[in-house]
Amino acid sequence: QQIQSTATPEACFASLLSMIAAHPHVLDVTLKMRPRTFNNFGRPICQAATTTTTSTPYSDAGLTGENQIVGVGDTGVDELHCFFANADNSKVARSTYKSPTYDMSKRKVIQYINYMDGSDYSGGHGTHVCGTIAGVSLSGTNEAYNGHASGAKIAFFDMGKGSGGSLYYPQPISNFFDPAYDAGARVHSNSWGGALNIYDSDTIVMDAYHVVNDDFLAIFAAGNDGTDGYYSIGDPAVSKNCLAVGATESTHGSSFSEDIDNMAYFSSKGPTFDGRIKPDVVAPGYSIYS
Repeated sequence: QQIQSTATPEACFASLLSMIAAHPHVLDVTLKMRPRTFNNFGRPICQAATTTTTSTPYSDAGLTGENQIVGVGDTGVDELHCFFANADNSKVARSTYKSPTYDMSKRKVIQYINYMDGSDYSGGHGTHVCGTIAGVSLSGTNEAYNGHASGAKIAFFDMGKGSGGSLYYPQPISNFFDPAYDAGARVHSNSWGGALNIYDSDTIVMDAYHVVNDDFLAIFAAGNDGTDGYYSIGDPAVSKNCLAVGATESTHGSSFSEDIDNMAYFSSKGPTFDGRIKPDVVAPGYSIYS
């Protein structure tokens, strides 16, 4: 209290940082920005390399994600929305990342790790992301709005609190992936990240997690800082073993424009700080609905 009254917050922080860095047990101190949501502009549409909205070759071939589980970390998911609801209007039991449970009898959301508030806000980012991935109407209507893997189920990790955009997850980041992996998910979607193009502690741990679990793939958004130019891709998308996804342009609504080959202005650009090519893939993600 006395320090706060006689020094600026920046000076207090600098003093604390120097004290921590000087401790013999501390090996390194690096800057870390709070992660934030990245899918606000819409979902990527990747089934058809065409400018129509009716061609869905993967779904037409029966590749709907049936019997697959996708891990998702985000702000929450509205399980009562018709694209996730169960016939009895029930919700899956909430559990913690230390004692995760799952219930395969649920139609869509088979796991809900209640790390934050256990729900999504109105028009929530997490609900949008889950709809992009695996949403399908309980009544079987509105098929044009189905998620890409409409037959898949979701193992969800609630890492958001309110609608402010800040996200939280346990350390190390392997604790964030483990519950979904234990439930059977081998793909984990994350439309969020930081804005620092550095190889930080979380990125190191995540790369190591992929080595130990070589049947697992974490997918991260490249970021929304494309207006900053090259080297704007953030962590953890800069990692070596995750799949980093950037966004290309499309029109607003029911049809694509011929600008589908252009990057969306907001999509973060590579390369990584050490010269590696990122993002790994791009797809339409501007003015897209879930």
